[in-house]
Order: sequence, then structure tokens, then C-alpha cells
Amino acid sequence: MSEHKNVARSENLIIVAAVERYAGMHGISTVEAFDLFKRYDLFSILRENYDTLHTQGLFEGALFANDYIERITS
Repeated sequence: MSEHKNVARSENLIIVAAVERYAGMHGISTVEAFDLFKRYDLFSILRENYDTLHTQGLFEGALFANDYIERITS
């Protein structure tokens, strides 16, 4: 498997974990969390921050998303 595919797969894992954990943190469905991530362009933002996030635990993506949404909605 190419390096590009490995990175894309890892980015997707971080995004899926972030959506699932964000939903759990806020007691909402994963569909609702997905819609929020889409509304606030978090898929791109998480990918842009992959180099940092992949060194953290999977829960970090959800915390990052939570902080980002709180900052831009307050």
C-alpha cells in the first residue's frame, strides 16, 4: 500500500473516531455530529492538523473539534 493511502486511511480513522466520540460527549447521534462537522468544515480542519493529531490518542480529535466549535460559536 502506498504512503499516500496509509495517510488517507489514518486521517479517515481520526475523523471517524472524532465524530463518534463527539456524538457520545454531547449525547447526540453520529448523524447529528457528522452534520456539525460538515457545517463547520471540521473534516478539512482535522485533515490539516493530522500531523499533530495522529501523535495523540483518538479521543483528541473529538476534543479538538469540541474546542473549535465552541470558539467559533461563542
